[in-house]
This record gives sequence, structure tokens and C-alpha cells, in this order.
Amino acid sequence: MKQHFVPRIYLKQFSSRMGKGYFVNSFDKQTGKHIPTNINNICAETDLYTLDNGREVNNDVLAVEKIYANFIEPRYLKAFTLLTDDAVFRITDGQRIEIVIGILQLYMRNPRHLKNGVAAHTAEISKQYRQAISNGERELTYLDNQYNLEEWSEQDILHDYYKKAKQYFREQHLAVTEQICNIHKDIKIEVNKIMDHSQFMTSDNPLIADDYVTGYDNALLRSQEFYLTLNRKYAVRLYHDNSKRLNYIYRMNVPDQYVHGYNRKIYQASSRFVIADAEAFNEYHKLEEIFTSTALEVRMELVKEILSTVAKRFQNDEGYLLLKTLYEKYEKHGFVTLEEEVEVLERHYHLLQKERIERQR
Repeated sequence: MKQHFVPRIYLKQFSSRMGKGYFVNSFDKQTGKHIPTNINNICAETDLYTLDNGREVNNDVLAVEKIYANFIEPRYLKAFTLLTDDAVFRITDGQRIEIVIGILQLYMRNPRHLKNGVAAHTAEISKQYRQAISNGERELTYLDNQYNLEEWSEQDILHDYYKKAKQYFREQHLAVTEQICNIHKDIKIEVNKIMDHSQFMTSDNPLIADDYVTGYDNALLRSQEFYLTLNRKYAVRLYHDNSKRLNYIYRMNVPDQYVHGYNRKIYQASSRFVIADAEAFNEYHKLEEIFTSTALEVRMELVKEILSTVAKRFQNDEGYLLLKTLYEKYEKHGFVTLEEEVEVLERHYHLLQKERIERQR
């Protein structure tokens, strides 16, 4: 049975109706091709959540799939409706929980966590196996599992680990999702809305977890911030900030540069497929050329545009003042060194770290 790790109710918001189906423009990073794809046929794997016989819940191997379909995904739809309604600012405890569950459920259900974990453990198992063989050892113990090396080959051990890891993922990822939601139950909510022609992208890994404090992608840490594009024009940011109100949706209109920041995170975090209209891809690549340009004039023009966009809101912000000082030096002398640019970026990053830590106290 084909089971979606990115739900169709989410993908539908980035789709266009064609006949009886809904199609997205997907970019395959492996082939470099754009393909119009029915949402039924993307971001899904066969029996991803299907439980093994003998380990079913209430005699039902599809218990996890039904929990998503009947309980969790309807909460996402409620969250989406609240977040994309410009008139909604104050929310209830119950609505906040709907939003937390509706958004954060996208984290653990994605098989990238299973695949990344398997890749890391595969390398370690192979390393330990070869070391044990080299030392003439008869047994290998890994994660409380004992293997007789006269009976188990390296491939047999790797296959056994993968089987157990997949079983653990199927049976326990919902319990981890519950932990994540409990840790972030008091998270603050900010909705970003595009007012111009720009568009948000999405991907086969739509929920972005970012951490300026630790640098880890670990949703069990309160230092994590989460970003999710909701459709072509709306995105939500979830973060901890003790200076912000609980049960309130903060709403911001965002410029092109901010949109590109979102889309850049999405593109980089995607496993294989990036989803967006053709014009959004064209705009992304155009802005990416500017952001990664080696021409000083192009970079300084971008700094100037950023400063003019955020001047009213952040004119006393330390990060804003850092950029302003850099640009004023460029205007006065006609150049700044690469070392000066790097220093400003590093100081700006440390300011962000400091800000994230302080606002969680």
C-alpha cells in the first residue's frame, strides 16, 4: 500500500487541477528534470507505516496509517485554515495545540530520519565488524545485539540492523512525535505572507528545523526553530521566545529577499524533489546567482536592498547596524575586503545565537 510521508492535503496547496487529479511541478535533483506529477504519486513509499504481522495494533497492520488519516491530518487542515486567515490573531489553547500537532507531525513521519540513521549506523557497523575480524574476535556486540562472527557475515548484520531500525521507525515514530509536541507545546507562532509576485517552494522534506544555538537538527531541543511553507503565499515559523505572547499569531508581510531565504532552506533540505511553479524556480535561480555572486558590486547592491527593506523595523538592531556600517564603508571607499565581509557575517551569526539564547530565558 502506498503511504504518503508528505500528506496530500499539504501537497494540494501547491498543485493545479488537471482533469480529475491534482498535479505539482516537481524538480528531480537526481535527473535535473522538471516533471508534472500527480500528488498521489509523489512523497510516498510502499508500506512505510504498515506494521509487521504479529506486531499490529488491535489486529490491524494499518493502525499507524489510520491514525494519520483519521486523527492527525485533519488537525493539519484546521491549522492551515487558522494560519492562512489574515483576520485571526488571538487563538485558544485548543487551537494552539491543533497548530503544534498539525505542523510538527511532519517531522518524524519523514523517512529521511530513518535513512540518515541507517547510513550513520551502517558505516559504524562496518567499521566495528572489520576491526573485530582483524583482531580475531568471535563476537560483535552492537546496540545490545550480539552476533557470532562465524555465523553472521557483515551483510547479514547490516540487514538485521536495517530490519530492526525500520521496525522501530514504524512502531515508535508517533511516540517521538508526541514527545516533540509536548516539548514545544508553548511555542510561538509567526505567519509570513508574500505581498508581491514571489512564491514559496516546498519539497519532499517540507518542515525545516533550524538551530542557531547548537547547529543540530534535533526536534527534541527547545532551541529549534521550525519553518513550513503552507502554500505559494503563506509560511509559518514556530520558535520559542519568552517575550512573545502565547495563543497569538504574529503576522508579517515579507519581501523577496526573505522569501528567497525560505526557498533556499527548502531547496537545500530536500532529499530529492523540490516542488514549485516554473516561475518560482526561475526567480529562485536568478536570486541565487545574486546571493552567490563573486562580484562585489552585486553583493553590495543586495545589501543596499536589504537595508532599505528592513530600515523602518530594525534600524536600531545590532545586525542591521553591522550591515549598514559595511555598506557605508563601501559607499565611501568604493570597496570592502572579503575579510571584512566575512567578519560581518560571523558577527551577525553570533548575534543571532545570542538573541536566540536570551529570548528563551
